[in-house]
Amino acid sequence: MKILKIVIPVLLAVILAVSGMRLIKKRQAVDEKLPPAEQIAIVVKTITPKIENKTITLPYVATVKNDNEVLVNTKFAGKILYIKNLGDDVKKGEVVAKIDSSDLNAKLKEINSQIASVKNKLSAEEINLKNLLATHARTKQLLDVKMASIEQYQTEESKIATLKAQIKADKNSLNALYANKQAVLNNLTYTTLKSPINGVISAKMLNKDDIAFMGKPILKITPKNGNYLFITLPKDYKQIVYKGKVYDLKALNNTFNSLKTFKAEVNDPTLLNGEKVNIKVVEFSGKGMFLPYDAILTVNGKNYVFVVNGNKTDIKEVKILAQGEKYALIDQNITSPVVYAKPDILLRIKAGYPIKVEN
Repeated sequence: MKILKIVIPVLLAVILAVSGMRLIKKRQAVDEKLPPAEQIAIVVKTITPKIENKTITLPYVATVKNDNEVLVNTKFAGKILYIKNLGDDVKKGEVVAKIDSSDLNAKLKEINSQIASVKNKLSAEEINLKNLLATHARTKQLLDVKMASIEQYQTEESKIATLKAQIKADKNSLNALYANKQAVLNNLTYTTLKSPINGVISAKMLNKDDIAFMGKPILKITPKNGNYLFITLPKDYKQIVYKGKVYDLKALNNTFNSLKTFKAEVNDPTLLNGEKVNIKVVEFSGKGMFLPYDAILTVNGKNYVFVVNGNKTDIKEVKILAQGEKYALIDQNITSPVVYAKPDILLRIKAGYPIKVEN
């Protein structure tokens, strides 16, 4: 019984295996008699490349800058009595703000009074000195003929020396007063603030009746010309396109956020300092073989073009020399039509699918 229990399952397994193999061979024989599946041709468009002159570009953003912009401040603190309005046009030399100068004017009046007093005193002292010198000269003559005492002569000499010292001190005081007056006059010039350029009031930090502090900006004046485009780029470029016109780039030999910096003089009076504007950087300009991106398939870092050959294509590997928004410059001269299709279609063609050129 034990032997039967072992032998019967084995026999059943062998019978099933043999039957399965017979069925598989029978199905294979049937499949071999069937005609192979027909691949349906992919209908495609084509373009015929040609060498032409073209400028290809990439989009970037530039910042408007102006190196002639001015921050107006004062070196004298005080209350603002007058200030131009935001957006006002100003000319060079025009008053844009006034600081209260009443304290300075009072100080100037006091100094002028002191100057007048010292000058009057000096005038009297110089007259006195002139008289003393004349008297001393007569005393010397009398002393020579024994008609004046030596004590009188020496007393006069002492008075003359003292008066000369006083005159010298008063002259020093007068010079100090003149210096103080000049300092006040200089400060008074800072209470009337004038524009150093032609431009427009583009920002106000303070208003009328506010207190202006020494060295703190009061307003900003931006010139209407002198604006330029500041651009940061990953590599050296020569030109940009702005509003349909080509401009040369000037390298600034500096970096910003690890990118190379450039400027372009576009001479556009409508630009505002700090504004962001769209530009296009010229990748290539000249004669060459250009293809739209739908005519190029990129796989694993390699680029392929599909040249039409009947209902098939000859796949050519190409090198892209420059890339723009819509076109790429390639390194080969292709004169035959090439397939123009989306990447998924090009992948199927690369896999061997036949094509049918659309009329």
